[in-house]
Amino acid sequence: MIKKILLILMVCVFGVASTQAFAQQRDIRDLYDMPDDGVRTIILKVQNELKLGPEAYGRDAETVVSISDGEVAILRGVLSGYMKSCSMDWQSQNFSPYFKDARRGMSEEQVAVLKYLHDFGMDMMRQPECPDGAKDYLSQFLY
Repeated sequence: MIKKILLILMVCVFGVASTQAFAQQRDIRDLYDMPDDGVRTIILKVQNELKLGPEAYGRDAETVVSISDGEVAILRGVLSGYMKSCSMDWQSQNFSPYFKDARRGMSEEQVAVLKYLHDFGMDMMRQPECPDGAKDYLSQFLY
């Protein structure tokens, strides 16, 4: 269901974006505002998939990464998926610089969750072709 909602939203956004000129970089959260409950659910499923228990993130926390960090990882993945569909260099312009910064001060478990979330977003948003105006729109969100 989340995949369908994001897909519909992205198609609508690209349709609008192709008629607008954007001059500055934008925060990745401007790409789509994900509901916290949805992000939390995805993080919990990833933690379960990776078999991470409270020892990986502390007994006081519900998730191994914050909801905000999880949202950014998913959205970076969505961006990577679209960039790949548009034959853009998603690895050096999005993935690598994001993870270089994101991994600072994080445990191996946290980095593993962020990579899993990125891949989830990327797989979810690959398109068979690049919509008109998409490259210009996507360029606003490069890291």
